[in-house]
Amino acid sequence: MDKIKLTMNTLFAGIGCQERGIKNSILFDIDVVNISEINKEAVLSYAAIHCGLTPEMVDTYTDYPSREEMARQLTEINLGCDPEKNKPYDWYKLSRRKSSDINKYWLANKLTHNLGDINKIEFLSYADLWTISFPCQSISVAGKMKGLKPDSGTRSSLLWENIRLLKRAKDDGTLPKYLMFENVKNLVSKKFIDDFNNLLGVLDELGFNSYWEVLNAKDCGVPQNRERVFVISIRKDIDKGKFEFSKPFDTGIRLKDIIDRNVDEKYYLSKDIQEQFVLNIEKYDSKNNIGYIPKEQIPTDNTINDCIQVGDLNHYNYDEMNRVYSKEGCSPTLNTMQGGDRQPRVLEQNEAGVVENFRVRKLTPCECMKLMGFTEEDCANAKNIGIADSQLYKQSGNGIVTNCVELLAEHLYKAQYDNTYKCTDENFI
Repeated sequence: MDKIKLTMNTLFAGIGCQERGIKNSILFDIDVVNISEINKEAVLSYAAIHCGLTPEMVDTYTDYPSREEMARQLTEINLGCDPEKNKPYDWYKLSRRKSSDINKYWLANKLTHNLGDINKIEFLSYADLWTISFPCQSISVAGKMKGLKPDSGTRSSLLWENIRLLKRAKDDGTLPKYLMFENVKNLVSKKFIDDFNNLLGVLDELGFNSYWEVLNAKDCGVPQNRERVFVISIRKDIDKGKFEFSKPFDTGIRLKDIIDRNVDEKYYLSKDIQEQFVLNIEKYDSKNNIGYIPKEQIPTDNTINDCIQVGDLNHYNYDEMNRVYSKEGCSPTLNTMQGGDRQPRVLEQNEAGVVENFRVRKLTPCECMKLMGFTEEDCANAKNIGIADSQLYKQSGNGIVTNCVELLAEHLYKAQYDNTYKCTDENFI
């Protein structure tokens, strides 16, 4: 079939989950006009994953401006700013070093068409679709829930910078056809529902019909229990009134199906921590029986499309850090995994289901990226450009599951372009 040409502005772009999801639908020919992102490592990953940035490209590119000019440009858009401390990154200091790091960041910024800090953007060039994934820290249960009111000064209140740009687009006659908002489920909780309804009201005044739903990644083909609220807004003059969200479906894919086969020793827990492991089903005598767990005590029912917690480590101060999961189920929600040792843990067992000399390990960065709908090649490309494990974990936790976006693209296509198209979820229902 002929793809629908679609231009896109991606605000709070991260590593490009939105672009990947829409492209994976194979229904749209996507041209990203601009992105907006201030995290310099995320921009590097975006460039490596979507634009083919490699160390060789950095070394062979011949059209760099002076190092001082690169520093000026990157400073001007506030790339690398620490939003929590409101501290800009010192690009001039980096420019004085002998390394080619500043070349790498400048070229990544150029390839991704990154405009940087949304506060500094006066207007956006026309694009058919804007994707808006504003920060969730001030809304999420894991955060401090300070809210997103326009005058709150929180990270989540940056939502209203998007509204400012949409109002400018309306004045300029360049309103996009479609909008896609994404954030944590708590946005539609009792605490924040008035703010959410206020957003929908503003979008209505701007000329959009909005549809919203909470989607769980485990109901969209990825073994991760991750609930997020999505809003699809369609400009009233073109809306055919037929948009519907995907229905939950189960592909049968579980955590064991995306697990890496060869895992570096650094991801395994130490013997001292592991020996404190206690099975949920029965208190486990680690001193006398270390190295053996009866087969019948390990859940192996892959009909359960949910997280299966098999035990606790009884080592860390936080409950979620002690949880150990079976690979027969789904992963818990990936967060940014910052602050040390916060990656989900899984129990290693052989194919027969018997755990002898069992081991507990953390999920690897590659596994976390696959739980967001990316590929091993994507992870390798990001690592190749110099992205550290800690950043890969953070980027996964901050991302959108690409499969959810892919389904949204399918249903948008069906509603607006071809009502006979059969979406992926409809093949399972």
